[in-house]
Amino acid sequence: MPTVRPKFLNVDLEVEGRGDLEPLVVALARGAIHLSNYRLRGRHHVRFELNRSPKDANQGIRGFAKLLRRLPPPARRLWKAARRRDFDIGIEAPRRSDCAILELSSEAVQLASSVGGRIVFTVYAANGERRRLTRA
Repeated sequence: MPTVRPKFLNVDLEVEGRGDLEPLVVALARGAIHLSNYRLRGRHHVRFELNRSPKDANQGIRGFAKLLRRLPPPARRLWKAARRRDFDIGIEAPRRSDCAILELSSEAVQLASSVGGRIVFTVYAANGERRRLTRA
């Protein structure tokens, strides 16, 4: 069975909380680009990507973990209180293959866990459709 590597696109950080997440946006501004900030069904949502594009998912998770460990106390409280703290790994699936493999280092998995995050994958198909796979 042939295997190929999916194309790594980026790692986004997605946060969902009850209160205004603007202090978190401000605290991460030095190292991350704020992509969106909106409210849906009474919850606040923000999405970031790193200022510098990571070469792979491991580097993206390491970059966000470094920023999160340096949060000032008000932003850290928001992060810890958030309902959802996702490292969203975007990949483009190959057009044709029996399976595709994306490897994460144990260090990256431990870093995501140590800051209270979870790892999710957004798979972009060759036809442009999008499907999310979640891992705990």
